[in-house]
Amino acid sequence: MIPGILAIDQGTHASRATLYDLSGNALESVEKEIALNRISETEIEQDPDEILVSVKTVFQKILKNNPEKVNIQGIGIATQRSSLIAWNKAGNALSPVISWQDRRTRNEIQNIKLLNPDIESVVRRKTGLPLSPHYGASKFHWLLKHNVEVQKAVAVNNLRLGPLVSFLMYNLLDGQPFQVDHANASRTLLWNMETGEWDEDLLRLFGIDKKLLPKCKPVLADYGNWAGIPVKAVSGDQNAAVFSEGIPGEDMAIINIGSGAFILKPTESFIPHEKLLSGISCTDHHKMYYTLEGTVNGAATAINWAKEKIQENIDLDSAIKSSKTPILFINTVGGLGSPLWKSGPEPYWLDEPKTPEEALAAVAESIVFYSR
Repeated sequence: MIPGILAIDQGTHASRATLYDLSGNALESVEKEIALNRISETEIEQDPDEILVSVKTVFQKILKNNPEKVNIQGIGIATQRSSLIAWNKAGNALSPVISWQDRRTRNEIQNIKLLNPDIESVVRRKTGLPLSPHYGASKFHWLLKHNVEVQKAVAVNNLRLGPLVSFLMYNLLDGQPFQVDHANASRTLLWNMETGEWDEDLLRLFGIDKKLLPKCKPVLADYGNWAGIPVKAVSGDQNAAVFSEGIPGEDMAIINIGSGAFILKPTESFIPHEKLLSGISCTDHHKMYYTLEGTVNGAATAINWAKEKIQENIDLDSAIKSSKTPILFINTVGGLGSPLWKSGPEPYWLDEPKTPEEALAAVAESIVFYSR
């Protein structure tokens, strides 16, 4: 048997498992798609049980397809960031997964800014993020205020709140550990970049009791066992993508295009920035490794939005090749990311598309434009 590593990637549109040898060669890969429930332009949710089953399914398929060929020595887990959920101590979901794309709390965020003119700079200094409804804090607050099952669980000390990865680990790992990695914690607006822990001031700002949140751990740490295999690394999907080609050079930036498009540049230190996100690529028990990040919210998400509007299943490559001069698409799907950080108007084509292919090509061009 040869030694190997199993990578689990739980993304917005699919869960994937890939088995690698220690040289980084992919030996086996499986995928299971999951649904995205776009209730409105601002309310976007997913089914937590569907996600949990999908992760279990790809994991079990890898084990079944590879019974004795590879000795899996460790597991790494990467998940969609800023998506969160409430559950009880038994591990049962009490809410949908509120997607990272969800902006239902935009009015609450605006009210916080109006009442606290200096709060934006305070939040950026502590977290590296803008005060935005995309991140977890205001969504946690919304669940505590509006979800009846969450309120019942609070009353009897039976509530767990956390990023999606915490819910998955709680249900997948032996002993139901209540924990979260630094990368996913850092996307909640509640985690302090300097201390590596939940920030008391930010917890008070959003009315979140610290005891409801998971224990914070470095990206590289011992998280427990899954079916007897140790989980040795947990991270956000974009944080992990920084290392997709190995250790990045100082002069490199990584562009990772999925449901959103993310441009990540490693930095030697934490650099608060007015128009970009400051974050981490990795942490261990000794050090943090930092990034600057540019974000395009509407990438594959915008393509899927357009296909739903067009109501035709069009091949993206063919659409791009058939359209020599695409019309202009105002891509505000999921809101505008860096450098504007605004909701914007609802997405639209500036001119009426002549064909579905022309419409889809315009959306593709908008993603390239934003990334550039």
